[in-house]
Order: sequence, then structure tokens, then C-alpha cells
Amino acid sequence: VQFNQFMNADSATAAFALTNAKGDKIEGTTVILSDTLTFTPSKRLDFDAVYTVKIAAGVLSASGGVGGKETWESKFTTFPLPKLVSTDPINGATNAPPFTSFTLRFNAPISPATVMPYLSMSPAFSPTKVFTYYSEFDNSFTLQFGPKPATDYVVTIAPGIADAFGNTIEQSSTVKFRTGNLTPNANILLPGNVATFDANVPVRVAVQSNNINSLKLSLHPIVLRERDLNDWFNVDSGLPARIERSWTETISGPANQQKRSNITVGAGDGKLKPGAYLLTLDSPDFPNDANRKYRQQRVVLIVSEINLVLKREAAGILVWATDLRSGAPVAGLPVEVFNLIYERAGRKTTLLAAENKHRTSASRGDWDQRVYALNHVARDLLSRLRVWDAMDSSRIAAIDAIQVHGDGEAAGKIDFDSYSSRTEALAWTVEDSNINNALDHALQFATGVTIVRRSASALRISDQLVSVLLEDGTQIDSTLLIGADGANSWVRSQADIGIHYRSYYQQAVVANFRCEKPHHGVASQWFLGEQGIVALLPLPASKISLVWSAPDSLAKALMQESPEQLCRRLSELPGQTLGNFTPLPPATAQALPLRLIRSASMIAHRIALIGDAAHVVHPLAGQGMNLGFGDIDALLAALSTNAQTADCGEAKPLARYARHRAEQVMLMQLTTDGLQRMFDTPIAPIKFLR
Repeated sequence: VQFNQFMNADSATAAFALTNAKGDKIEGTTVILSDTLTFTPSKRLDFDAVYTVKIAAGVLSASGGVGGKETWESKFTTFPLPKLVSTDPINGATNAPPFTSFTLRFNAPISPATVMPYLSMSPAFSPTKVFTYYSEFDNSFTLQFGPKPATDYVVTIAPGIADAFGNTIEQSSTVKFRTGNLTPNANILLPGNVATFDANVPVRVAVQSNNINSLKLSLHPIVLRERDLNDWFNVDSGLPARIERSWTETISGPANQQKRSNITVGAGDGKLKPGAYLLTLDSPDFPNDANRKYRQQRVVLIVSEINLVLKREAAGILVWATDLRSGAPVAGLPVEVFNLIYERAGRKTTLLAAENKHRTSASRGDWDQRVYALNHVARDLLSRLRVWDAMDSSRIAAIDAIQVHGDGEAAGKIDFDSYSSRTEALAWTVEDSNINNALDHALQFATGVTIVRRSASALRISDQLVSVLLEDGTQIDSTLLIGADGANSWVRSQADIGIHYRSYYQQAVVANFRCEKPHHGVASQWFLGEQGIVALLPLPASKISLVWSAPDSLAKALMQESPEQLCRRLSELPGQTLGNFTPLPPATAQALPLRLIRSASMIAHRIALIGDAAHVVHPLAGQGMNLGFGDIDALLAALSTNAQTADCGEAKPLARYARHRAEQVMLMQLTTDGLQRMFDTPIAPIKFLR
């Protein structure tokens, strides 16, 4: 029991009592150390029993004075005796996933080492293909055993599985289930979504399939630069109007086995004229479910009599062109170079940015207080930009599950996990400095990018250009200016774009800690009413990042506390399972003001705003940085439609960008702002509802 001050040992010992459900007092020894009372029972408490801790009124502090005015009570329930409560698949399941694992869920923690000696399966699994893991999160033991599709399995669990105290499960269990068939699937086997073919020979592709009887294919001549390259592969995009041929291929073979078929793409002799083609694949055997469109496939075939080999260097690109029939070099061949959105390689970009002085030294063991939870969209964008792989992976942690705790005496809890969502992870935690270091590294290899480390003093906008005047008098002219300069955006102000602003009168107190127990990739969040919102994000190797959205007065108090006091606050969070905390260097916390900012528009004439320059949301959902990366993705897509012109600042693509982002940004702001208001209000009916 922890008190709010040092206690008188004799008084606290006399005031303490531990009783069972019958009211019988439990005997034991009591030790008082400063503000903490520790009681050790003389004999082990009963399992699955309710006990009451009571501190009688009148208990005295170490300094004496008036004792406690009220009797304090708290109840707890001891671990139950272990038993198996469920399995997945369940007994009698007839259509379990063909690659299912087998999971046993218990009502209490068990000793994982005692499971496999008492578990057997028919057909027997191969010891070399078995992988097991135990989750303390939900007391589950999972067996990955390499099942086969359309197969009957019988699992026998004999008595003997034990908990950490030596109690064993005495009942035996038998679980029978059958795995289902493999989902019908087919894939065109190419090294990527684009492949080159020789126009002098028949064009053939290999298709790998299972449980497929027929394939529907179509071939369309295309002009590549009519669309963003990635848009050709999007099954939601319309098909080209021109069609070379459409046909059906019959596939035969045993069920639930992979079959490879060689398909001739061209009609007649199989040859195709030189050019670019879109090849589509579909099948009536694909399940008609929400994932059907993801099973359809589109690939681009480049048919040519010439082979090109490219070598990229810092100064440019070297191209070797050879005739595919003779192997001889091809002279005088006109060559144009484009990026993925069909911007010509000659297009230039100027990055106007102050020197980034906030770098974390991993050699010192420092951990950046600014940590982001990046979603799949952000990670995919960073991967395409070759930034994700440049980051220090040892300082990135996957968020596999999220626990959300409500406030009040009967606080509820909501759980999310990547397994239920069928995703690799819900998000990834990354330090601000890790992202910036990787971006700096990527910029070293970016062609056509000039970095200017000076401050801007004025902005001039004309019909055809936007010009930035620097403090030294230099002028930078461009057809498009992108403002990514944060919540206090200079670009937004100079462009006279108004904002809606509201302060939450809160600050985000951020710091990093090492936790006593492993977090298992679980991010936790507590809505604490007047105490604000606490989030603990997993970092690698039993480390966590704290984001405490606290009212200004509490934030000020938190910033004045020692790291040890802040650790104690975290250890007292209701329902936290991480044990005690110790601060990570640098031990000092940071406090960041929280506000809602909504710009009147994300665009102006030849100007686009992204990230915090366009919108700022409450961090309770951890989506501020993800919204910014979503802006970048949408702006790239909008500009790709204008790629054939040299003017990337025309009104149409910018308007397309603003329309595309408006709904998602508004929805996120309404969601985070609404949740913040609901959990911040003291109104009793709303407190009850939440």
C-alpha cells in the first residue's frame, strides 16, 4: 500500500488489515518503509478468492498530527486455478484457414514449458516445422505446425499443463477440426509490375495458380505517360478504351496444389508489335468477397526490338542500347528519362530549410523525445522514397496491439491487434531524428535537388511564377511553392491563408523510459478525465515513449518533477502491466503546446500546404504525422496528372489535391477534437456514457 507521505510505522501497522470473503483476518508480517506498507501473508492465499485491504481511519503520518479521516478499502482477486477456456480453431470447426495455427487460451498465466509435453496431434506434425509462442497479454499458447489444406486434425491435450505455482490442469481435452481449401488464386509471374519482352519472338508469361479452372485475360495497347505509372496497376482505375484481344485460358490440375501455366499473350504466332501493353488477369473462380479486387492483377508489358541497360550515377544516367536480334549497339537513339510520375529528369527542386540541429546520438544512448506512430500509408511512402530502409531499424518498434482504458471506477477497456486486423503491424514507432537522418541521407543521392540553408524574407506571386526572396537578397523562382514549414507557417501567412485556431489549454509532456516488464509491442492509452490523456508507445527492447496530454497546470507540475517522480506516476496507472519504470537519457521531459489549427484552404495560387502548415490535430490518435505523409502522397498523385507539362503549379492539379485531402483531414480533426472534448468534460451524464 502506498501513502501520500511518510507514515508512522506502528500506526500504519495497527490500521492495516487483510480479510477474506468471510471477514477472517489474514495473518502475516508488515513492513513500513517511508510511504510504503508491504504485507506478507504467513501462508499462501487461496486461489480465485476475493480479499479486502483496509486502512482504518486515524492512521498517523510520520510527523504525527491529525490522522486519516476516512477508512480506505480496496478489493482484489487472486489468480484462479488454471484451466483451458477455449481453442482456436474450436472443436468441430469444418473450415479452418488452411494455414491456421492452433491456439490454447487459459484463464490464468501458465508455464509455457509444460504445454508441449501434454499436447499431441494427428496427423503428427514435424518437429522441424513447429514454432510456438506464449502471450502474457491474453494467456494464450500458439502452435504453428504447418497444416495442410482440406485435412482433418485431432488435437489431444492431456492432464498436466501447469501454472507458475505448480497447479496443474487435471481435465483432458480433445479438439477436432478440418482445414478448408486454399483460396482460389492466380498470379502472373514477373520480377515486378513491369517487364520487357522481345518483339522478335512470341510473348509468353507464366501464371501460377491454385484451385482455378479458368482465367480471363485482356491485352490493351497503352501510352505510358497518359497516367502515373502506379495508376496502371490500380484495379480501381478504368481500363483503356483500346483493346488488342480478350480471351479465356482453361486451367486443369489437382485441388489445393500450385500449378504453373505458360500463356501466350499475342494472338496467332504470339508476337506483338513494339509498344507498351496493359495485361489484365481475372477469374470467375475468385471468391466474390471484399478482397476480390486485390486478387485481380494488372501488369505492363514493354515489347521492343531494342534492349536498354541503365546505370545511375551522381552526375546522371548512362544508357546502353543494343539490338535484340543482332546484339549490335544502336546508335542515334533518342532517349528521354522520367521518374515514376513522368516528370522529365530535368525538373529541378529547391529545398529551403534551416539547418536541422536536433540529432540524436545513438552512441550516447540518447532517445529522441519526439516519437511518431507511423501507419502503413506513411511507411509505404517512405519505402518508395528509399527513406524507410535508410533508417536505423534497431530503433524502430512495431505496434502489434493497442489497449485503450477509460476513466472512472468502472472504466472500460478496448483492445485492437494486428492479428485481428490481418496486418503485419498496426503502426511503427520512429524517432523524429531517425526520420530526419534518413531523409538527409536520401537527399545526398537525389538528382535535381538543391538545398538552401538560408531564411526567407519575402514572397512574391505572379501569374506564372512564385518567387521567394532570401535574407541575403537572392531570389528563387518556381512554378510551385510547397509550404511544409509547420504550425506557425511563414508560407501560409505570406499567402494570406486564414486559419481557425483553438487552444486546448493542454501540453503534451513527452519523455522515454525503460519498463521492468516487456511490452510485447502493445501501445496503451488512458483517458483520465481531468488528468488528461496518457499514451505509452512501445520502443525497442522494453522501452516506451510517453505522451501525456495534460492540462496546462498539471503539465507545469509534471515538468517540475524529477524523472523518478514521473516514473512513479506511470507505475500507478490503473491496469498497467509494465511494472516499474526508469528514465532513458536524456532524462529531461519536453512539453509541447496542443492546439487545433485548420487552414481556410490547403492551396493558393501556385502554393500548396502540407502537414502542420495545413492542419494540426490533437495527438490522442497519433495521426498528425500520418496526415502529413498522406498530404505528400496525395500531392504527388495530383501532380502526376500534370506531368506532361512543365508547369506543376497549375490550378487544376492543386484543386484536385485539395479536394482529395479535405474529407480525410476534416474527419480526423472532428474525431480527435470530439474525443478530446468528450473525455475532457466534467458533465456527469457524459462522464457516465464514456
